[in-house]
Amino acid sequence: MPLNRIVETLASLGANEAIDPLEKYARAHNPNGVMGPLGMGTGYISAKVIAAIIGDASHEKIAELLKSENPWLRGGAIAGLVQSRAEGVETLLHEILGE
Repeated sequence: MPLNRIVETLASLGANEAIDPLEKYARAHNPNGVMGPLGMGTGYISAKVIAAIIGDASHEKIAELLKSENPWLRGGAIAGLVQSRAEGVETLLHEILGE
């Protein structure tokens, strides 16, 4: 099963135990053997799942991802918040669009 399917399943289950292990992948780098822009390969999907599980943009871990200079981490966090229908996500999207 591809990594993205595994982590998406964890997000749909709300598996809080997955947050800490996924954090090491929610970084603006690529592990050995992962090609593409920095953060795209594992950072995006990890950030998305962490945000989907936590579902709160004000949470310290999510706020850090949203402030990242890496667009893949920010995008993943936003996608996860949208997926979880986090409170205030509409306001966050309006703020981002206004930038």
